[in-house]
Amino acid sequence: DDDDDDDERTDEEKASIAAAKIAGLLEGDLLEEVVAVHRRVLGGLRGPPPPPPPPTRADDPAAFTAAAKNPSGWWAASGAPPTPARYGRVLTPEEAVRATTFVRSYDVGAKIARAAGLVDVPVAVDEISSVGHLLRTALEHACVTRAPLPADGSPMIHRVGGGKKELETKEQTPSAAGAGAELAAGSEAEAHDPAADAAADALGADLNEGGCAGEMYLVVAPVAAVRRRLTALLEEWPEHPLLEQLAEICDRVLALPLLSPLKQALTGLELLLARAQTWEEGAASHVSLAEELTACAKLALRWRQRELRTWPRLLARAAERHAQRAHRTWFALHRLLRPPAGIKKKARKDDANADEENAAAELDARGLDEEEAEGLRQVTLALEEYVQGSTIGEFRARLDLLWQFHADMAVERRSIRFASRGNGAREAALSNVLYNTWRYYVQFLPAVARQVEAARAPCAQKLRDHAKLAKWEDRGYHAMKTQGEANQRSLHKFVRAFDVSLNALVLPVLQATNGKVGLPDLPSERGAAEVAAASAAAAQTAKEAKNAAIEAKNKAARDAREKHKASSAGLYKNETVEERARREVDEEEAEKEYQREAEAARKRAVAEAARRASTAAEVAAERMREEARSDARQSWLDLTSSVVADASNAARAIELASAAVYPGSPASAMAAPLRLDEESLYQSRLPALAKRLGEVLGSSLAGAPPVDSTTIAGQHGADDVDELASTIAARATALRDDKTAKKAVKKKALTDLLRALPKFGIQSARKYVPDSERSPSAWFREAPLPRPTCLDSLGPIAEEAFDAADAYYYRSMARVQRLRTVRGAAHSDLSSREVDVACGSVEHLLHILRRQRRNVADAARVERGLATLAEGVVALQSLGGSEPPPPQERTKRWLLSQRSALDAICESVAAARLVHKTVSAAESTPGLKPGGGAAAAAGTRRMSVVRGRS
Repeated sequence: DDDDDDDERTDEEKASIAAAKIAGLLEGDLLEEVVAVHRRVLGGLRGPPPPPPPPTRADDPAAFTAAAKNPSGWWAASGAPPTPARYGRVLTPEEAVRATTFVRSYDVGAKIARAAGLVDVPVAVDEISSVGHLLRTALEHACVTRAPLPADGSPMIHRVGGGKKELETKEQTPSAAGAGAELAAGSEAEAHDPAADAAADALGADLNEGGCAGEMYLVVAPVAAVRRRLTALLEEWPEHPLLEQLAEICDRVLALPLLSPLKQALTGLELLLARAQTWEEGAASHVSLAEELTACAKLALRWRQRELRTWPRLLARAAERHAQRAHRTWFALHRLLRPPAGIKKKARKDDANADEENAAAELDARGLDEEEAEGLRQVTLALEEYVQGSTIGEFRARLDLLWQFHADMAVERRSIRFASRGNGAREAALSNVLYNTWRYYVQFLPAVARQVEAARAPCAQKLRDHAKLAKWEDRGYHAMKTQGEANQRSLHKFVRAFDVSLNALVLPVLQATNGKVGLPDLPSERGAAEVAAASAAAAQTAKEAKNAAIEAKNKAARDAREKHKASSAGLYKNETVEERARREVDEEEAEKEYQREAEAARKRAVAEAARRASTAAEVAAERMREEARSDARQSWLDLTSSVVADASNAARAIELASAAVYPGSPASAMAAPLRLDEESLYQSRLPALAKRLGEVLGSSLAGAPPVDSTTIAGQHGADDVDELASTIAARATALRDDKTAKKAVKKKALTDLLRALPKFGIQSARKYVPDSERSPSAWFREAPLPRPTCLDSLGPIAEEAFDAADAYYYRSMARVQRLRTVRGAAHSDLSSREVDVACGSVEHLLHILRRQRRNVADAARVERGLATLAEGVVALQSLGGSEPPPPQERTKRWLLSQRSALDAICESVAAARLVHKTVSAAESTPGLKPGGGAAAAAGTRRMSVVRGRS
């Protein structure tokens, strides 16, 4: 029946079932390894795409620190799994990862061999795999000989994420209660200690995953002592049910594997202690187990104290579990972007059987036919739903997966073009969609991070407060059991609350963040002069408030003295009720007049301080702009002079080379395709063209004078656009904040703005934006803006401006979508015509911005081509001109083969080093251990010195 069902299913359904089965098998550590390998392989490749920009220190301190140390390789390194600690100090972190991979492969191979019934393996196979058997044995020896954890708490891993102020002052070993107090005093959110985090994670791995044989071995002695005592008691009371139950628990604990998690042994110890309490309650002193159980209780207390030091990482591990849950979508993304081979073959077969008209379908500008374009649109919508359907805890991990597959598609496109297997149009389009989706939603990452921190902060505070009371002291079994159960309930409640917060959908956060842009966001976009004026006004207001409080206090004291003096002089003695009421009214009027004058004086002082600060800021900003323009103009003039001089030297060299070549020579045959003697070509007019290009481009710089007899439209466009945006923002903010402004004034300002926009080239008609570029899905299919290489030479200001412009484009996308959403809910004071004109102008502005990005991308592409050509010319010059360059194709293949050989040699050397290191560490002779020869020689010298003295 299953076979009949399989026959009825389509290829796509079969592929979906197969993918689901694979995804079900690859869960847990295996899935994390797949995602990590995918990330490390893509991050380790040279060339585009570069790694994504690192997060800020507040969002991800570990990734920020890694990016500061390794700007180009931090992304691949951050995807690596934690270093296994089961081999102790024998291996380095890189060697431990390699050893773990080898052990997994070896064990899988052994299981396959046993399952296949390969009992009698040929001798040749044993000889080939003898080194592998030796390495596996040595690694097992390194695991089982790992020393127990140190008895003290150094490093103080209970201070995970906290400061180090007490780490330097306290040298004694802290108790468990002191550890909780220091944890409560610290703050995990503000500081970050990678070493402490790694130590706490390693300790948690020993407790929950196992691998620390030295620590596990500690359970043997106390449990074996209890078992011997129980054997003696069973001889006296054979078949006693309680004693037999205790003996069975001891046997189970002693039967645990040496590399088992410590939690299993701890559970066994606590179960043994719990059952033994029933015996101890009615046992006489000569048959008591108190002495043997004391050792078991001390060991359980030791492990509970170490468990306390892993508490600060509970919330971090909860967040990591959400990231691991997001990694389950890796297979869905892979199948969405790379359809199964059966579906591709069926599509190609259907295309081959289609009509001739359909087979010769036209390709669009991206090189896609109609079916591929529709599929790309569906992928775009699916990716948008994929991100918006994420939870808060999975949001960052899903964005990382989008970047991974963007890099995957970019590498796939390069490989297709390199192998001449097509144009790679589909892969290039998918890479663009993935990048734009990632880049668009990454702008909301700070808001999501604040939401996560808002959910984490109260849970972390409760955890710190609970750590003040958490103690593991030897106060008897019942006290330890009660304390342990209470701690487990509290920890589960804290982590559960944080986990529920991370399970909330991210879409409301995105909508709330996107709803804050637009006119309410204008105050944050004010110029430097307005910011300085606002700061000065705030400072002057605070100063005036302080002075007003002092003056009010002094005035109250003066009035009280005058009133007391008048009362003492008898001025109010014969005063009637009417006269007293009239006097009090006059005093109140005088007080109000005084307050009005003081308030007016304070407002004048604040306004004057704001005016002075604004003027000073405008003058300073204009001076800085003029200095920047002057420096830019001078740098451009110097660059133009250098380029013109180089062009003249090149033209002179071409003339000399042409004169030295005589007809019929081999050099003449090589120079013939270059057409050096044709004056109609641009290469013959290179100096004049370079000078003219420098003048034309130099005229577009801010503040540059126009070129003689040349009119260049928009030569000061950057200044005009910036001034226009600043003026509109300032005017809108002033009208919004002015409570006395009438509605007609605001209406007139809006009408004038809409009428003036066409003069700047901003149109509102629908025809100015193509229909194919109106949908947001079309925006995500735009090619990303490459980073021009000339930014490195232009300095940090140009790099900052480029990054700000790129971020502004994606913010503009969000604002246009927000504008479309609220368009139907416009204020009643706005007519439909005004709303249509405003929305059309904004969409045309976004279209202009896209065209400018395309122009910049084309210029960057030409720049990269020129740079590649210049590098080739420099490489040819390095040959000296005496010999022609070697055949490029054959030389490239030879270099690739040499590189493969070197990679194989490096891999062999690393494997040989691992074998030598592990086998040497397993030696019992000190002289054969790593560094043992020097130690043995030093020991021999010391013995000879001792004998000489004796």
